[in-house]
Amino acid sequence: MFCAKDLALSSCIFEVDDDSIISWIVDKTHGSSVYGLCLEQICALENCFRDVPLGSCLKSCNRVAHRLTFAALDNLGDSFWLVEMPFCIRSLVEADKAM
Repeated sequence: MFCAKDLALSSCIFEVDDDSIISWIVDKTHGSSVYGLCLEQICALENCFRDVPLGSCLKSCNRVAHRLTFAALDNLGDSFWLVEMPFCIRSLVEADKAM
């Protein structure tokens, strides 16, 4: 997430599939959740950007983002894709393109 700041991006958008996660971030009560560290990083990014919108979207509406989230949780290091998309989402992107 801090890569966005390092790359001098103008904004970040965080999308979650559970409204309670947005409440944890807004109310600063996320520390005791299982996602506490990740949510703490989102809160820290709020200080780096003027606008950090938080949005809620059903998993079924954005399957690619949901799969990338699981890939990120499984990965201990940083991942970057400059040209090709990650293999884990290729079939989902192709299915979306066919719609």
